[in-house]
Amino acid sequence: NPVTQIRTVKVTLSSAELLNSFSSAKQLIAAPGSGNVIEVISVTFRYNYLTAPYATNTVLALYYSTVEATSYSGIIDQLVSTIRMASTGVNFNSASSTFDNQAVFIGTKTGNPTAGSGTLDVYVTYRIITL
Repeated sequence: NPVTQIRTVKVTLSSAELLNSFSSAKQLIAAPGSGNVIEVISVTFRYNYLTAPYATNTVLALYYSTVEATSYSGIIDQLVSTIRMASTGVNFNSASSTFDNQAVFIGTKTGNPTAGSGTLDVYVTYRIITL
């Protein structure tokens, strides 16, 4: 078996993308191809506050395609720029199709935020596992 390389990707969400993040989640990692799964190891968020925190529907969620894997609160609703580091907490059993050849996305969990400004940098550390 070849050694699986650990990778980190940075994706920035603009204010417009955050305000539309439930309707249109942002892809963080592309689908790796059939017979491969993405193991997300950790996620680091850097919220760049501008003039107002985001209001309502501010819980972020990590998705494999459209299936929620884990969620994060207390990031884009802050009154100052914030950094948050977290292991993913992804620890659930699901059908192989939930993970096999699925892209990873970030979005809000229950609806689009109703107000706010600023950007969000998302750093995802992951590896691709060949099944």
